[in-house]
Amino acid sequence: MCACSLERKGMITITVVNSDQKKLPQTGLFLYDISNDPKNERKLIQTLTDSTGKVIWELNYSNVKKVKIVAKNENLETLYLPEMKYFITPAWWQEQDIEILITLKKISFKENLSLLSKAKSENNLKTKETLLDFPDDPISQSIAISQFESNLTPEIIKPILFNTILNTNINKQMNLDSKETEIKTNEKVTITENKNVLFDDSVIIEVFGEAKPLENVQVYLGRNATQTVSFVGSTDMKGNIVIPMPKNRRGDMFYLKRNSYLTMAKPISSGSGRQKLRVDMLPGKSTEFLLNNFAYGFGRGMDKTELHFNSLKVDQSTMLGFVTLAKPFEEKSNISVVQKNAIPEKLEPSFLKKNLEFFNLVNQIPVIFVTSLSPYKPSVGLIEPPLIGSLQTNMLWRRIRREFFSRFMNEFYMRGIIAEDVQRMANSLEMSPLEMAKAGWKNAPFATDLDMIMSIQFKDENDKFTDIEGKVYDKSGRLISERIVSINEKDGEKSAAKLFSLLSADLPIEGSIVKKAKTEVTINIGKNYNISIGDQFVAYIGKSSFSQPDKPVALIKVKSVNEKDSLADVITGLDKIDKIDVIRITRYPEKWIQSELSKQIANSQ
Repeated sequence: MCACSLERKGMITITVVNSDQKKLPQTGLFLYDISNDPKNERKLIQTLTDSTGKVIWELNYSNVKKVKIVAKNENLETLYLPEMKYFITPAWWQEQDIEILITLKKISFKENLSLLSKAKSENNLKTKETLLDFPDDPISQSIAISQFESNLTPEIIKPILFNTILNTNINKQMNLDSKETEIKTNEKVTITENKNVLFDDSVIIEVFGEAKPLENVQVYLGRNATQTVSFVGSTDMKGNIVIPMPKNRRGDMFYLKRNSYLTMAKPISSGSGRQKLRVDMLPGKSTEFLLNNFAYGFGRGMDKTELHFNSLKVDQSTMLGFVTLAKPFEEKSNISVVQKNAIPEKLEPSFLKKNLEFFNLVNQIPVIFVTSLSPYKPSVGLIEPPLIGSLQTNMLWRRIRREFFSRFMNEFYMRGIIAEDVQRMANSLEMSPLEMAKAGWKNAPFATDLDMIMSIQFKDENDKFTDIEGKVYDKSGRLISERIVSINEKDGEKSAAKLFSLLSADLPIEGSIVKKAKTEVTINIGKNYNISIGDQFVAYIGKSSFSQPDKPVALIKVKSVNEKDSLADVITGLDKIDKIDVIRITRYPEKWIQSELSKQIANSQ
């Protein structure tokens, strides 16, 4: 009888390259056993490619029939799409050693800019027939109007840029999926397969008026999480509109507006997948508007504000700042607004009349900007190196990262967004997180969810980690702060704490001027928002009564700090803010003010 061994071993050599056939070192490779059930995969091996982009595994084929290989390169400077390969292990009579070439698709920054430029060009070609005047990217912008003075051609009413980016991502990934794995063997023994599943999260709205489909109904989407209302499009000839609804940026309320019909508010049910919503609008004329506090580039809703009609309270604003009255605005109408948490405390009928008439002329929901007594907490995203390569076993980095992350996520004055969520946002734009930070994301669909970015990494010099480096970017891609701290190896936590403290002191925190007295002003942020004596703020006002406060006109410097407010001297621009109620302020490092904003402030005098 022959004593035969059932154990079969083979060598698997994997080489990872990019589209230019350049070897990719430090690429993460993961081998999974999916013999029994692909849903219950079992990880067998995890390693990184060497300096030549290669890795060699010895695998026992006896108990492994089907395997999956995942290649991920998490380079901070260049984004590579991950790649998955499936194959069946060779039978005993086939060649046992296998060579596999994996090509990762590189998404360059220039390619992304070309994509965005092309999408915007398509938008401009399709907007000649509309009479609206909305910002460049309606799906991601607040409906607050900033372009009235420019008489710009309105943008397309469908969310084309968002769809273009989404479809481009899908098409590129599908093209990659169609490529077969290149395996060099003496005999063909493998089966390759790439799978991609697309879940369509969207809402279809069907709008009817008097039992007939209504076209050109303007649709706005409200989100309580960010207290914003954004224009998303208009219904077609059949009264339909399809609105993408990503799970992490799902809205809470639809507002529908059309001349000769009452403006309607329709809540959105929770859930995923494609949903259908029917809305029947009633004939008539209504009076509605949005009360907004302008913060971090968007109008944020003001709640608990009362609308009075002939001295009677008729409505109170929601968190989104929306107030409405099922009656038309007329000359004899005595409509006023009483605010409990904003300045001015009362909006007079004459002021409302001017604003309502202007916005109703262009069939838009009127927007009125006020000053909030309570500051808005900014959302700050984190960028940090992935735990691969030498960082995977570097205990000093783990200690530094743990201390920094703990402070980052537990500060009262900001909402921390973890690095994984920032990565997903960047992926939707076909960028790496660092590319997105440098290019800016103010026109992205998630712009209301991400106000600024804070990055942290080792400052690597000759493979000696002696310093940690941190940076702060705003949503326009401007580098606000850059700090370097020497590492104390015995107490790395102190180095992390120091770096976070320095970066936090430079964050462009926003607030408002709530009181004025000669050359002094009181602002609505204090120690609770990490404000210190000597901090400098730039004051912004609106270009007109219809505009958001984004024109820099003055400079103030903090002289004393309380728990929830601070007292500051007006350095320049006192005459510009003396008689203005709605004044937004933003803190910047002194050097940045001198290099970036001093000329703009001087020109406004």
